[in-house]
Amino acid sequence: MGYSWVYMGEGTLPEAALEAWLSESTEGELVEGAESWGFEGQATVSETLDFLASDEVSDVRWDGGAIRVRVIADKSGDAWLTYRGDLANAFVLLGKHGGSGTLTVVGFDDGPEEGVRIEVRAGQPTNVVELDEEAVTRIRERDEYREIYALAEKAYGGLPGELE
Repeated sequence: MGYSWVYMGEGTLPEAALEAWLSESTEGELVEGAESWGFEGQATVSETLDFLASDEVSDVRWDGGAIRVRVIADKSGDAWLTYRGDLANAFVLLGKHGGSGTLTVVGFDDGPEEGVRIEVRAGQPTNVVELDEEAVTRIRERDEYREIYALAEKAYGGLPGELE
């Protein structure tokens, strides 16, 4: 499996804007510095979320105006190689539709102690924060991160690093 990355995202947008957001194209680089991130190329927000929701270790849902993403992405899988940029763009596009959200991407326990947080607020520039080892350590103590453990244990019967 190799090491893994974790996607943790929360977002909101006006319920009336949900369908328009879901049909937006995620093509292009909307996050500064994301030129090396994987992009599917022709995906919509809906297709991106559907793909990630089908991943083995995921909890991806959107209900009304609330969006939630929890995914463990193997570094050699499509969730990392192909859809990482699309997911980042999906969160950036929340702001275009009057929404806000935060997407945090960090190395899982078997992966790098680094990451990035993308913060989106309607009418404001997207804020991209590089996360160092200290920040990742704090994130790994949060409830959202513990939810990832439950997903992994349900899917694998253990944690990815324990299975190799």
